[in-house]
Amino acid sequence: MPDRTGVAEVCRFLNEEGADYLVVGGFACVFHGILRTTKDLDLLIPRDHENAVRVHRALCRLPLGIAKEHTPSEFIARPFFILGDMPRVDLLLAAGGLTFADAKREETMVDGVRIPFADLDSLLRSKRTGRLQDAADSEALELVRRRRFPGSGGPNSPGHPQ
Repeated sequence: MPDRTGVAEVCRFLNEEGADYLVVGGFACVFHGILRTTKDLDLLIPRDHENAVRVHRALCRLPLGIAKEHTPSEFIARPFFILGDMPRVDLLLAAGGLTFADAKREETMVDGVRIPFADLDSLLRSKRTGRLQDAADSEALELVRRRRFPGSGGPNSPGHPQ
């Protein structure tokens, strides 16, 4: 499992290159307070060639340099691209139907690095996949929602104080 320091390093590289991305998946669950392990870092990116170039430059800096064997166009040619470096990075154009353009973001700091990640509602949308792990994550995220917003369905529901 990649650790928070490894995630921070990837995000630092992405930030330095000016890449647009959001952390989704297991690490976004962790940032929302769920205890969970994961084998990779899932990044939601827009389908944009210029951004793919920035993402490519950042990921070429990872320890094994696996990204150097690929082109930026490959990152956005399919719905997802798996880069088996350290840590493993999964680039997603959509997660459970959620696109970068549709996602709302929150931010956290890890080791002095700004890390953008999907907000609770966006992360819940990204978990609508039919996978068992995503169903378990959804259940845990709903508990987080109820704790954060008692008596409501969440921050965007009717009756939630704005």
